Amino acid sequence: MPPVSGCRSLRVRAAASALVAACACALLVAPRFANAQSVAAAPLPTIGRTHAKGFCDMVRDNVAPSVLGLMKTDELVGAGHRGTAKMAHDQITGSPRMMQMDRVYLESVVAAMARNLKLLDKLISDPNRFPKVARTDDDRLAQELQQQLRDARAQQNEALNHLNGVLETMSLSDAKSEVLNQPINHATGPIDGATPLPTTGFMGEAALGAPGPIPDPRDRAQLMTTSGHTIWDQLDAVIEVDQAHIAHAEQVLSPTVVAAATGCQGASTPAPAPAPQR
Repeated sequence: MPPVSGCRSLRVRAAASALVAACACALLVAPRFANAQSVAAAPLPTIGRTHAKGFCDMVRDNVAPSVLGLMKTDELVGAGHRGTAKMAHDQITGSPRMMQMDRVYLESVVAAMARNLKLLDKLISDPNRFPKVARTDDDRLAQELQQQLRDARAQQNEALNHLNGVLETMSLSDAKSEVLNQPINHATGPIDGATPLPTTGFMGEAALGAPGPIPDPRDRAQLMTTSGHTIWDQLDAVIEVDQAHIAHAEQVLSPTVVAAATGCQGASTPAPAPAPQR
């Protein structure tokens, strides 16, 4: 299937592929920091240097789960991107029931993103793990990790704000319509049987129901030449830009995580005891 938004979409997808590869490498630090690899862009002074146990505990318990949370939220941003493309198609074709389902899906995406970002805030802002004053090289690297995690989280929050802003505008429009008793041109309200979100842990796209069949973008392009652009087309383009910004922030973060993990390999696995003398 051709990309929904031409060359711009291809650039975003290329950036997203690169960030997935980078973050997957960073996630190797999670259980025992096994097989961590350095990359060319990693901060060279930290490569191979042994870190203190407290620093390595922070990487294991705060940084690695945060990288996982960023990756799960990236899945949701992608789901929101596809949802807005489908919403535009269904509005142009005049499918109110499908738009109602699309809207419930996007509301689920927004709720899951907000939950993930709240959990990320807790991990990144832990005062017991990230020092306020840098007194050692480990402290300085910890502060660098914290800031880069915050930067990536902030870019994801931009995507959340864009999606949520349009949905809130629709809700206000619905409320105004009810007061004035006037019809509106989009479907409203939840549909029966909406799946509740899980209550624990980071969420990815797999935790949500499907948004329904995605239209062939060639059909959508044909419709847009006759019906013009909708607010969902505009939001679709904005989310693509958000994805590119997120990809850049996570590509900056990933080598820093890997560099920190490299110095924690020895701290995570005790050396074997010497064999008894005979």
